[in-house]
Amino acid sequence: MRLKMKVKLCTKCKKEISVCNFRKRNYKQKHLLHSWCKFCEAAYTRQYCKNTKHASRKRWAKEHREYLNEYRRRKYKENPLQSKNWELKTKYGITLKEWKEMFEKQGKACAICGVPVPNTKNVWHTDHDHKTEKVRGILCGKCNAIIGFSGESISTLQATINYLILHKESINGPER
Repeated sequence: MRLKMKVKLCTKCKKEISVCNFRKRNYKQKHLLHSWCKFCEAAYTRQYCKNTKHASRKRWAKEHREYLNEYRRRKYKENPLQSKNWELKTKYGITLKEWKEMFEKQGKACAICGVPVPNTKNVWHTDHDHKTEKVRGILCGKCNAIIGFSGESISTLQATINYLILHKESINGPER
């Protein structure tokens, strides 16, 4: 016995296509399907985005990069706290208040080495897990670089520690 596959005519490409390749109109009326297949809709959307405001905004931003950079610098200088809050919200999902509370809890110092003043560019770095996007702590530039260059790999960091221990005498001279 041969099974019949349900098909529908796409009004855009005029081909009979399986109904699984048509989007549902809404979740309440599942039997109602769009008239264009998913492939035609995707092609139309790609072309639309390329030719309309989305593309023209990107083009304008590319052509006026210097102006935009100057505008952003000026806005940052006018209100650095607002800019910092916006940056923290968009990058890490926390507010400036939450960031300050976290920094207070870790003693207003680097969470790893404990230095009270940032050692690179006078800036503190917000450390976060790149997989979960969860903020782990506030670090100085050197500690942030160590984690970054290790690729957040515990085994790499442990191997680095073992290497330093092995060569401790040659680095620091003989122990007294």
